[in-house]
Amino acid sequence: GYAAQVEDCIHRLESAMPRLMRLAQGGTAVGTGLNAPKSFDEEFAKASRRFFDRVREGSFVLTVSPLVEEELEDSPAQVREWFKQFRAIAEPVLVSAEAAALSQAYLDAGIVTPKSAEDALHVALATLARADVIVSWNFRHLVNPSRISAFNGVNAAQGRAHIVIMTPADVA
Repeated sequence: GYAAQVEDCIHRLESAMPRLMRLAQGGTAVGTGLNAPKSFDEEFAKASRRFFDRVREGSFVLTVSPLVEEELEDSPAQVREWFKQFRAIAEPVLVSAEAAALSQAYLDAGIVTPKSAEDALHVALATLARADVIVSWNFRHLVNPSRISAFNGVNAAQGRAHIVIMTPADVA
């Protein structure tokens, strides 16, 4: 029943903690708060810094795709320099035809619109990399229970792994 499902989810999250995938957070410089507008909530920045401190300590395995790097190309130099330290310790995840097809399946299912195709590709890459968790502040398209359920519906229909999407505050 429901209690067993909750217990299963808790166990999965606890076992996933060492193997997390994170997503770039665009203009907020991968969630560091660097380059963030003054209205950016300091709590978001603090949680993101705690998360990246844990990455630096080796608590989590960080994976990075060329998509993340493209998102950072227009960032200020200090952000790109800051990210280099994590790029050096991250495991690469490459965009493939399989990832593009899975991303398209998410789009075809209406989980996100074509305008948010990069979000779908992030989830596809994480799914294919068998990352247990995507870490993001993107509440609109990713850290959203109905969308997470829909992504997992497509994954299940294709015989793929379940994916969990959480905020840095949830894992830090």
